[in-house]
Amino acid sequence: MNEHKYMDLIQAELDDQLSDGQRAELDTLLRESAEARADREEYRDLAGLLRQVSSRQPPESLRQSILAQIELAGRQRPAPTAWAIPAAARTAMAFAAGIVVTIGLFRLAPVDIGPTDTRTLVGSMVRNQPLNYEFPRDQLKFDLGTGQGSVELHRNNNLLVLEFELRSARPMNLELEFAGQGLQFEGFAHQSATPPTLRVSTEFIGVTASGDQSFVVFLAYASEKDAGSGASIELYFQFAGGQTHRAVLTDR
Repeated sequence: MNEHKYMDLIQAELDDQLSDGQRAELDTLLRESAEARADREEYRDLAGLLRQVSSRQPPESLRQSILAQIELAGRQRPAPTAWAIPAAARTAMAFAAGIVVTIGLFRLAPVDIGPTDTRTLVGSMVRNQPLNYEFPRDQLKFDLGTGQGSVELHRNNNLLVLEFELRSARPMNLELEFAGQGLQFEGFAHQSATPPTLRVSTEFIGVTASGDQSFVVFLAYASEKDAGSGASIELYFQFAGGQTHRAVLTDR
C-alpha cells in the first residue's frame, strides 16, 4: 500500500475536499489496512485538538523572522528536489499563519520521529511509540577554544537522528554533507533561545547560529538498500570566521 496516498486522502477528508471517487478509494484503503485506520484516528484526534485552539495572528515582526529562517540551496550546489521546495514553503506558511510552538520542528515527510513532546509538534502525524535506540551509533565531542560541543548520531529504523549541543560566543557555521549516501533531509528541531538559520539542499544542510544551541537534524535513507549499506556524514565547523574543522559520523 502507498502510505503517502492514504495519508493524502485522510488529510483531504479532514479538509472536506474529497471527491466521490476519492471517498470510495479511501473507504477501500481503510477496510484493507488496520494501519490506515489507526492513522486516520490519530489525524482526527489532532484535528480535533487544533480546532479547540483559538485563532491568533502573531506580530508581523515575528512572522517575518520565522519566514527568514528558511533558505533553500544556500550555496553553489544542485537545486533541491521538487518535493523539498513546496514542503518547506508549507512549513513556512504554517508558522506564519500562527502555529508557533516551543520547539521549532519541521516535518518534510511522513516519517515517525518517535517520542517527541506532542504538545509542541508541528507535522502531519503524532505518534507515541518509542524510538528503538539507547546508545549512539557514533558521537563526537570537541573544544576548539572559540566553540565547544558534542554531536550524537542515533538510528531508528531508516531514520538517522543527529543531536547537537553547541556553544559559541560568536557566530558559528555548521555544514552536514551527505552526497552519495542515499540520505534525504527529513526535519529539524531546536530548543534554543535564538533560532538558527537553516539552509537545505539535496546534498547538504547548513546551520548558522550563535550562543548556546541545542538542535536535532533528521535524515532518512531513501531506500531499504541504502539503509542496509549505512552512511557517513561529514561535518564542517567554523567558529567566528576562523579555521574550518572537519569530522565524520558513521552509521555502520
